[in-house]
Amino acid sequence: MLPLHSGHPAGESAFIIVLALVVVAAAFALTRGGWARVGGLVGSALLAGSTVIASEAFNIAVHGPLHILGHGLEIGTLALLGLAGFYALFDTDVSVTFDDG
Repeated sequence: MLPLHSGHPAGESAFIIVLALVVVAAAFALTRGGWARVGGLVGSALLAGSTVIASEAFNIAVHGPLHILGHGLEIGTLALLGLAGFYALFDTDVSVTFDDG
């Protein structure tokens, strides 16, 4: 049991904490602009995706609503990568400056 989310076994407690971190990271990324936003969204997607992979690899038994949220993380990973791709293609300023000095 982790002290940040007591009442659950360690695996479920860690899963709950990472869910909260993914939501906060994605919200923070969306407040940035340009490439910082794209990087933040990709980082959030990596956090979400690695959590799903780790929970399967370490066989963390997540039941009930947390199981549904785990599937939400899988879909959220794809959505975050889609948003990052959209902002990378259409909302960032790609320009190169040359210094004559």
